[in-house]
Amino acid sequence: MKTKKTILSTAWVDYKKAFDSVPHGWILKCLEIYKISPKMKDFIKASMTKWKTTLTLNYNKETISSREIKINSVIIQGDSLSPLLICIALTPLSSLLNESNYGYKISNANITHLFYMGDLKTYAKSDEDQKGLLKIIKVFSDDIRMEFGLDKCAKATFKRGKLAKTENIELDFGTTIEDLEREGTYKYLGVNEGDGIQHAKMKEKIRKEYYRRIRLVLKSELSAANRIDAINTLAVPFVTYGFNIINWKMEELMKLDRKPRKFLTMAKMHHPKADVDRLYIPRKAGGRGLVQLEITYKTTTIGLNTYLNSKDDYLSELRGITTAARKQCPHTIKAQNTVENSAYQKLKWQRISQPRPMPEGSS
Repeated sequence: MKTKKTILSTAWVDYKKAFDSVPHGWILKCLEIYKISPKMKDFIKASMTKWKTTLTLNYNKETISSREIKINSVIIQGDSLSPLLICIALTPLSSLLNESNYGYKISNANITHLFYMGDLKTYAKSDEDQKGLLKIIKVFSDDIRMEFGLDKCAKATFKRGKLAKTENIELDFGTTIEDLEREGTYKYLGVNEGDGIQHAKMKEKIRKEYYRRIRLVLKSELSAANRIDAINTLAVPFVTYGFNIINWKMEELMKLDRKPRKFLTMAKMHHPKADVDRLYIPRKAGGRGLVQLEITYKTTTIGLNTYLNSKDDYLSELRGITTAARKQCPHTIKAQNTVENSAYQKLKWQRISQPRPMPEGSS
């Protein structure tokens, strides 16, 4: 906690092939624990019996196939049910961590961890407490036969707001969580973390990948409308994912919007003297339908500000956000004005796109 100058111990735990390691028996047991509908449980159980595969080897112009191999500890990926099953299987671990005496206290609340699918981040007030949390995770994981991806696990300790060098945490023979190096970073949910979030590095990475994806779309044989849709689908979310996590400046976002317009001009999809506003107006309103990052960022900021002001969320204190700071945030005030101006531009183009009545007496 840089603002409060206190000690904070964090650890990142990654499971080795999480979707390929969860035993089917444990999933069915969790469905029973959480009292899922018997019909749904029977459906999942029946589906699991059909999860089989066959190995095929092409050798000397011949094909050799194995017998059907039954899959006993894999969640088939590619549908909406798979993420739900992995969450159900790991929910008991979340309960165990919350019921422990470890964690980091904020006001009257105690936070022990953040969990997203197979990626886990734990919080504690000291390395000793952190070791206690990690032991709970290790025992639980051993019981359900899931293994740590130790090459993707790490820990970090902050003392008086700065990353400090501490000893590795050894859980048992062969299982050691290594301390994060002073200049090192850990990629958690796509964001590089270390001594705080590495904003400059993340901006440069996002910028390069955003431009690369746009160039890739513009080289395709898609129509102009489909190219715009492809940019909105493939390129824009790569930037918007980090909004209100990465500290973007308005000038940087305006530049991110400006460069794609140059790419569109080079691809002969946008005239250099064409109206810029029309490029971001929805197609139904007579525009081109491209998503504008600046407006999207400000809209997201307003939504987050509204949410945090309406919720008594102790996690906001962990992020160093105070109610007073949120209310006085210049980005929020500027965002509200810009979004209102954007709505005005949209109405203006709607009026322009409507057919005008002919003057009386004209032929």
